[in-house]
Amino acid sequence: MVSKRNDTTFDIIKVEDSLAKANDVFAKKLENCAGKFPSTLTQKFQSLHDVGLGIASSVDGRLRIYFWDTNMGGTQINYRNIVQYKMGVKTNSIDVDGSFAYDRIYTLKKDAGTYYLAIFTARISSQEYSSGVQVFTIQNNSLNDNVKLIKTSTGLHNMLEFSYVEDYQGNDGAEILYDEKSAILKIPVVLDNGKANGNYITYKFTGQYFERVKN
Repeated sequence: MVSKRNDTTFDIIKVEDSLAKANDVFAKKLENCAGKFPSTLTQKFQSLHDVGLGIASSVDGRLRIYFWDTNMGGTQINYRNIVQYKMGVKTNSIDVDGSFAYDRIYTLKKDAGTYYLAIFTARISSQEYSSGVQVFTIQNNSLNDNVKLIKTSTGLHNMLEFSYVEDYQGNDGAEILYDEKSAILKIPVVLDNGKANGNYITYKFTGQYFERVKN
């Protein structure tokens, strides 16, 4: 006996294949455009923003991250990121796939150069999220995403990350805070139940690393 074909399953596969291809095509075009035309570092791309493209830019205009929901995930959102950075008068770009989105970029300047603190967020499930900060710098005409500028009790790290849950009203209180003037980074304290309690772990840049200080 031949089993009946599940047309719905085949339709879903076709849609997913088409969606994956559309994301790949858009990512490639955006990556090429960002890499070839330095002027795109300051363009607003309002029409793309209106249909879901997010843009995070550094204040010095040297680093920009484009991000969007690929609609390829379920309760866990799958994001695509195009990272664009400036090298002298030229630009380069990198395609980064993942479950996270970089939505804010802060700047730290020190004698050795300029460092960028990119804040990222990921939705793991309908209520569970992950958020963190990753340090970048532009060196020798390339982007270094492994800058170990954060000092904790376990050693030197290029990022800090934590998980939390959001209630049904959309409240979580788990926002990372950074003050560029004082170079103070604040990471929310999350309890065992996944809820932020309103307190923060404070890190201050002491000249070489971000180190924990008393609040």
